[in-house]
Amino acid sequence: KIPIVAVYNHAGLSRKLRISGLFQSTVPQIIQFISLVLIFFFFISGWQADNLRKTVNYEIDKIIAGGKNGSPPPYRLPEATVLKFMQRTTNGETPESLPAQGIVALPALPKNMELFTNYDTTAGDTLMLRETAYYFFKKYFDAEQDYLQLVAMDTAFIRRISGEIPLMIGNGLLAYPYTPQRWQKALYEFGFWQAAGSVKSFPFAFLSGNKQWAVESTISTGDSLESGKKVLIKEILFEQRHFVVGRVFIPVFTDNPGHHTYFVADVYLAPSLSIFKQPITRMLVVLIVLFLLFNTLITQRVVNFGLEINRIIIEKFARLKKGIREISTGNLGYRVSMEGEDEFVELARHFNHMGGRLQKTIAEAREKDRLDQELSIARQVQRSLLKDELPQLEGYCLSAQMTTATEVGGDFYDAILLDDHKLLFAIGDVSGKGSSAAFYMAQFMSLLRYSCQFTSDPKEIAKRLNHYFATQIADKQIFITALIGLLDTRKHKLKVVRAGHTLPIFVPGDGGKKCTEINLPGIGIGLTSKQAKFSQSLREYELNLSGGDALFCYTDGVVEAAVSRNNSSEVFGEEMLVKVIESQRGADSKEMLEAIFRELDDFYQQAPRVDDHTVLIIQREVPNPDDKEETASGRREKQEQPAQ
Repeated sequence: KIPIVAVYNHAGLSRKLRISGLFQSTVPQIIQFISLVLIFFFFISGWQADNLRKTVNYEIDKIIAGGKNGSPPPYRLPEATVLKFMQRTTNGETPESLPAQGIVALPALPKNMELFTNYDTTAGDTLMLRETAYYFFKKYFDAEQDYLQLVAMDTAFIRRISGEIPLMIGNGLLAYPYTPQRWQKALYEFGFWQAAGSVKSFPFAFLSGNKQWAVESTISTGDSLESGKKVLIKEILFEQRHFVVGRVFIPVFTDNPGHHTYFVADVYLAPSLSIFKQPITRMLVVLIVLFLLFNTLITQRVVNFGLEINRIIIEKFARLKKGIREISTGNLGYRVSMEGEDEFVELARHFNHMGGRLQKTIAEAREKDRLDQELSIARQVQRSLLKDELPQLEGYCLSAQMTTATEVGGDFYDAILLDDHKLLFAIGDVSGKGSSAAFYMAQFMSLLRYSCQFTSDPKEIAKRLNHYFATQIADKQIFITALIGLLDTRKHKLKVVRAGHTLPIFVPGDGGKKCTEINLPGIGIGLTSKQAKFSQSLREYELNLSGGDALFCYTDGVVEAAVSRNNSSEVFGEEMLVKVIESQRGADSKEMLEAIFRELDDFYQQAPRVDDHTVLIIQREVPNPDDKEETASGRREKQEQPAQ
């Protein structure tokens, strides 16, 4: 099995199919034929062995009953005398008694003996010129003691059996002492399929096993019924092998360990032309030839049919293999053409679909790369619109930062220095996210910077921006929330308007005061084209800034930051925002900004951000008393100069 598996694993598909075809057709046919031959052989061998067994028992009974054709009667000895012979021969312990029938190994007895009660083993005339002879015995009982009827297993007895046994196939009989192998002895002792008695048939034999001597009878049958059988007897004094077609075992009783334990009679078949003269042989030859022809034709048709199937499979597999090679070289438009409804056709359909999907996926990937590149450019443009460094005003600190959820976003902030002491600022959020929001954010910032040429009033700027976005933008779903304010650093005043944006938080510099939201009305820019309605919704709020006061402006993405943890949603919320702001009271705007974004990063961790978040802080610095004295002395000097 291992070499076959090794070859099969390293073979191509066509060779694998041929190997599998052999194991599906040729090899099973051969195994079937061999099995049938063995079964037929065992049947014939068992039938002939049973005939031989019956013939042996029949002839033994006839000899004991009175002989045949003037043959001498059997030897008749007391059982004690037989046991005495066995003891003299073996000089050992003999069995107490013998079974009803079997074979005993004794010294050769003289001819024509009918009764021996005190036998002398030195007597002359013997049947065979051997030290030990084998006698078939049957026990019977009279009034005084047990007697044994002994029939010598000699050439005369073998001749009688050979002349009477009915044979289907075979041309000889071989009788000899034999020591069987273990499996043969186990089958002999297994009585389920055997007849009762000591003489048992044994069909599972192929070759004779005589090692010392054997009596052989060659049987030849004439062409007519009148011719009868011709039996030739000879004694073999050395080993000679024959092909066995029927065997009978008879147990041998002896106390000598060197003797054989069984006596065997084999029907054998010697190759010769005479066996073909038997009708049964010719019939068997014809049947075997017909069987071989029949199986050969069927096997050939099965093999041809299997080869045709193999050819179709290999052809379809070759098409698929070619398609894979074409796809691997970059020819994504290649398609595999197949007909039918088998798995190969289904695989070809999936293969063609895969090619189309690959083309579409590659096109989408290229388009995505192009969009990613454009988004990267848009992000750079958007970042360039946002000022990395805000204007520096004496006595004030400005800080701002924006983080987008995607490549680009809709949040924005701006701070425009109008003169030495005035600053226009804005923070806002465009509805939606992504590139469209970034586009409208850029428009808003451009218009905001452009409007500074005409007015610095936050309310007027908001009105003009609303007019543009409400009338010039086709997409009515777009609107902008914003805080627009003006800081006057000379007066320390801050004016702000709210257009729908999140409420700003006033952070007092005095630690004893609370942070409060500045509640301002206002609707988003672009939501209504009615300028009067938009103008009425706006209310300008003025705020005087003391030292340390700050205005905290932010987009809704800060308080609406959310993540999912443990099957629940957590929101950053306004309370957390106020808590962080309160913790930074007394710090400058830059430290406060860093604290806010640090808390947002800890809140999100590795989770994706759901929205943009932007923070703008305008804080008045705490005046230095020394700076106040220097400023006052400078003012006095300026007042005294004209007097001089």
